[in-house]
Amino acid sequence: IGLLASVVLAALSSARTKGKDTSVKASMTSMRTQAALGFSSSGTYVADVCISTEIGGLNALKVAVNDITANDVACGQNTASGTQPTAWGATVRLPSTEGGFFCVDSTGVAKITATATLAGGAGSPDVQCD
Repeated sequence: IGLLASVVLAALSSARTKGKDTSVKASMTSMRTQAALGFSSSGTYVADVCISTEIGGLNALKVAVNDITANDVACGQNTASGTQPTAWGATVRLPSTEGGFFCVDSTGVAKITATATLAGGAGSPDVQCD
């Protein structure tokens, strides 16, 4: 019975981690849709898109991802703080040990990468998933 219980617990742990990966990917992918809500006709997103709580801001989704995983989301925009960016990107380490990082950006990319491919913060030089 003890051996059976340990096998079942190991399987449940693996399934739980895969479920967290899936939830992180879904929330991160939702960032593209959320940011699009604040995209203006002048080709910019809401000011401070990564930390904004306004429509089109990504803060609520960042908090949701941070609640799922102990790894903080690195989110950056290509303009200085307080201004409206024309591009943004976000990446986070997936909860599973073999998962790598999940990256999304304003060009429409959403993919797993082996390393963190962008830096967070305002004025980031690279906000695209490579």
